[in-house]
Amino acid sequence: VPGGKINDNITTTITINFYDADLQTEATYLIEQVSTIPAGVGIGLFRGHMIVWGEDANQSVVRVSKKGQPESMNSVEGYLTVNPGDSGSGVKYCTEYRNQLVIFKSQRAYFSQDNDLEAAFWEVGSIDMSVGTECHGVGRSLDFGENIEDVMFVADRAGLRLFTGIFLDSNVLTFNIDDIWGRITQSAFHTIEVAVDPIESLIYVSVPLDGASAPNALLFGDYSEGLSIDAIRWTTWIFPRNPQSIMVDVESSVTVFKFGAPNGNIYKIDTAQTLDSGSAIENWVEFPLLPSGEFDDTVRHFTGVRLRVKGSGLLQVTGKGLDGVDTFNAGTITLAASPGRPYFKGFNFVSERCSVKLRMNLTNEKFTLTKLVLGIAVLWEGRVA
Repeated sequence: VPGGKINDNITTTITINFYDADLQTEATYLIEQVSTIPAGVGIGLFRGHMIVWGEDANQSVVRVSKKGQPESMNSVEGYLTVNPGDSGSGVKYCTEYRNQLVIFKSQRAYFSQDNDLEAAFWEVGSIDMSVGTECHGVGRSLDFGENIEDVMFVADRAGLRLFTGIFLDSNVLTFNIDDIWGRITQSAFHTIEVAVDPIESLIYVSVPLDGASAPNALLFGDYSEGLSIDAIRWTTWIFPRNPQSIMVDVESSVTVFKFGAPNGNIYKIDTAQTLDSGSAIENWVEFPLLPSGEFDDTVRHFTGVRLRVKGSGLLQVTGKGLDGVDTFNAGTITLAASPGRPYFKGFNFVSERCSVKLRMNLTNEKFTLTKLVLGIAVLWEGRVA
């Protein structure tokens, strides 16, 4: 205000006289400012605005601050409403993607865009009315941003999806482990968290399986050979402590996976460790039923496996046929760090198909497998009725 400065610490009043045009900064927007910003299920940034979404009293509202002033939100026009007609579903997650604000509900996906007006005048459009996620369901890259090579990882009821501006069924990365994804407790789907390591091309998803009310397992994906259904490789990790909050951190320029457990501790992956909180680390791989194909009538004689494998300890070799009805236990192979040759383990198993499982579960045991050859001979064209 022109002439509005008091030059001492004694005077308590001053008379000012000026024209509106003399004001240095227009601040009438403060009249409609929210005195206290309501708490939401999430808080984030979008093109210089602070955004808060999913507040308890207005679950379909996304509040947007004045650009560059995160503490200033207009109570009349400083928010956008995202289809309040969606029954029982408020806004669960918001993020920036290609200069647009992508807004997720549990089974809906919307978008909006900053048009330099108050948020109430931003257009809200639909992306997909059948795909959505929960409050931790979008994968974060090194716990910083959601965009990874111009894609986003979104945990939907149908699986972990890639978002490239649209959702396609061909981009459901967990397609090959759909049986495991189907074990997720639907009432606890909101507890799922996703973390991505783009440097090592790894995906971590903490999930509540088999009726659990909080994450009790970790789905681990390796996409170093490609980010597609066929190239990505999945496995399930179980820890002595449940991984309920996960992230990928960077220590000395090396990415490290960490998780928070219900006991209040934070744990991290240490490749030098051979024990997991004092317990042996169970290590196994189970191959699909071989040979692959559409016909299950031919009865075959499976004679054994030839393995290119190295490690230390006793490698247990077991197997099963269709539906796990026929089984066998071939015994163990004592591994060496540098065997210098393939190992062979013979067995006499008769069934239509065979799934081989290799397992270690004792202290300090580990193995690295690079090749498996299964010996097969056709025995009969079908079983006797």
